[in-house]
Amino acid sequence: MEETIPEDNIPIQHEVLSLQIGRLYNQLGHPEEMEARLDRVAKAPAMNDQKAFELGAYYLSEAHSEDKARKMFDVSLAMNRSFENLQRIAYTWVQLSNDTTYASDLYRIYLSADNSRQTRLRIASQAVMFGLDGLAFSIYEPLMQENPDDGEAVRGMIEYYKKIGDFKRGLTLANSWLEKHPDDQTVNKRRTELASLANN
Repeated sequence: MEETIPEDNIPIQHEVLSLQIGRLYNQLGHPEEMEARLDRVAKAPAMNDQKAFELGAYYLSEAHSEDKARKMFDVSLAMNRSFENLQRIAYTWVQLSNDTTYASDLYRIYLSADNSRQTRLRIASQAVMFGLDGLAFSIYEPLMQENPDDGEAVRGMIEYYKKIGDFKRGLTLANSWLEKHPDDQTVNKRRTELASLANN
């Protein structure tokens, strides 16, 4: 196919076609062909955060190259440091790779620039959803130590315990919290769920 379609000479406006050809190669068991096409597109001068993100996702899903995916995601974040961009990159990484370290590291870098309580809670909540267990714990535990009456942190930690299957610790924390805050309906509901799970 390379002899029929000299892709080095395809104008940049046809890069989508080149990538579609690469996907066909990948489906036939040749991910290196997709990687070669992605490499050509990545070298093009017109780059923005959206394009870098999409190339990173292609490197993961089609070319199976985590190193090159990381490089493109880093380019995207350098161009767009918004939390929304960070979130979609972390989510994509967790969904398409077998590693969680990179996603956790990205969140920790973000926290080094914004360590506010709300940002920590926001990241911890996403960490629970994305399976970044160590990151979630490393945020919730200090928040609870700083303020034992921080309901959001306590609820988050209970959810964390439920997610990792440590039902007894989650139940213990829920019971302790409800002794002081018996009207917390969210924790009451979680306690019922955890008690049922712990007995199974």
